[in-house]
Amino acid sequence: MHCLSIARALLRQGTDLTLIQVSDTIGDELQFAPMAVRAAPPSRIHYLLDGVGVLRAVQSICEGLAIAAVVGWSHEAAFLPGYLRRSGIPFGMIAAFDYGLLDMRRTRFRAVKALADHWFRMRPLRRADVVFAPSDYSSRQLIEVMGVDPSNVRKAHLGVDPRFLEIPRALRSAASRFVFFGELTEVKGIRDLLLALARVRELGGSSWELQVAGWGDVESLRDAASELGIIEQVRFLGRLDHQELRAVLEWADLAILPSRAESFGLSIAEAQAAGLPVISCKTGAVPEIVDDGSTGWLVEPGDTEALASAVLAAMSEPELAFRMGMDGRKRVATKFTWKTTAEQMMEGLLRRTTQDQERARSGAGPGISPE
Repeated sequence: MHCLSIARALLRQGTDLTLIQVSDTIGDELQFAPMAVRAAPPSRIHYLLDGVGVLRAVQSICEGLAIAAVVGWSHEAAFLPGYLRRSGIPFGMIAAFDYGLLDMRRTRFRAVKALADHWFRMRPLRRADVVFAPSDYSSRQLIEVMGVDPSNVRKAHLGVDPRFLEIPRALRSAASRFVFFGELTEVKGIRDLLLALARVRELGGSSWELQVAGWGDVESLRDAASELGIIEQVRFLGRLDHQELRAVLEWADLAILPSRAESFGLSIAEAQAAGLPVISCKTGAVPEIVDDGSTGWLVEPGDTEALASAVLAAMSEPELAFRMGMDGRKRVATKFTWKTTAEQMMEGLLRRTTQDQERARSGAGPGISPE
């Protein structure tokens, strides 16, 4: 969905583009997209080989058109660098992960994992003419973890769907309605949140309700909430569509998203766009999105006692929490837009193209990182 949002923003700027979707057919969400869309069939062997179909689609497009640049995303772009370099077409990559988590993935086949990470994740980033990072934190990871040439890294914040800015907001007498939304995993902090809310209840903050929207192992989370004695105050909603999520965010007074790792934190930015104060963690790019003490509260990752204290602080001062939420909305509306993302990407591609032209005139050759 990030790629589609970026493509739409580029289109609004007058860019002529073709979007390649890894699929046997064009998906419903792209059937009536205001741009050319090509389907690249996924690999029947393994998803990491999806880039073979993408390469063939790009080759087909390049045969009939003069292409100014190609921008890729994740492993789908793994087979593009060599072809684009030979064709003299600038190649950009969009940073897609918290790359510090790559080494944390457990597997019995460590040698195979290391080879796959190098070929399908590190190599395309290192060989790209320009790599777009969604945050300063992600920029540092690209350089320090993935080995990308610092001169090839450009920051391009992700944007927020402007419909979140339209969600009505009104001050209530109590800040007691909490929301968590996103993937229901350990790294996103959902279990930390349940532990913290049990502690909030122990400390006398009993009048609250949490709505959880997302996908994951819901049954184990229900069991955890039951063991903690808070199941009657927690409602699991499952995966929501955009309209359903808007309704939940309008209902809520506070978004609690205590993720332990974020390369950007789009859910956090969306919650702020909805006018909600946010409680999250001092990790990854989160401090770039949440202004601690101004648009929300930040605690150390995994510190459930501090998380509980932040929740109690929000509950005790509903007017302050409301003001933080509105300040966060203003900040997101000016800083995190897809229009700005598209502008930053176009500027990065144009600057790199100009640099390569200058190198060519001086006889230095293209500025593409070695394999």
